[in-house]
Amino acid sequence: GANYVPMIQGAHVGVGISGQEGLQAVNNADYAIAQFRFLAPLLLVHGLSNYRRTSKLVCHMFYKNVLQAMLTFWTATLNHMSGTKIVVDYAASMVYAVLYTAAPVILLGTWDRDVEPETALRAPRLYRSGPDDRDFNRVV
Repeated sequence: GANYVPMIQGAHVGVGISGQEGLQAVNNADYAIAQFRFLAPLLLVHGLSNYRRTSKLVCHMFYKNVLQAMLTFWTATLNHMSGTKIVVDYAASMVYAVLYTAAPVILLGTWDRDVEPETALRAPRLYRSGPDDRDFNRVV
């Protein structure tokens, strides 16, 4: 109900459950579910896969940018710091943008599945990888 609206708005991710009290909580939430029993799949299945995918993509984008900077420095060194561009053609820069930026996001979002949803629901300990920073930390 309306009593939960400040708590939902103050949370990192607010989940509203529609019920008899009205739709104030649902309207102010990031995610809305119809029944309380949908909370476990939302957290354990979708939360787990979203965290792991986001961790992989952040690491991919970071290392992609490091590689691009190193490639620029290496090319400048080989060209005796003459200011020659690495990619001269506009079409080549578009191919780069698609291959190294858009394609990993699309492929990871559609094909990445580490555990089946039933396994994630039966083994909630898998969810601990998020709070324990096992997938996204300084070492990775």
